Amino acid sequence: HLHGINFKIAAYDGMPLRLSNSNTIPVNPCELADIEFVTDNVGTWMLHCHVLHPVTNDGAEPGGLVALVKVTE
Repeated sequence: HLHGINFKIAAYDGMPLRLSNSNTIPVNPCELADIEFVTDNVGTWMLHCHVLHPVTNDGAEPGGLVALVKVTE
């Protein structure tokens, strides 16, 4: 899930694909998803997994599958 920025899904497991705008995409173990987005919304936006265990470091929050996208003018 990417907060504040919508994206298009460009590919699943290397197979080209175009879907409508989204901000959440299911990715199962051993899958790869390529997304494309335009950073036109200034701010710091979190990209994270919606499953609780992967966003912790062995149960300690925060950690794991969490990243920040920082957009400046």
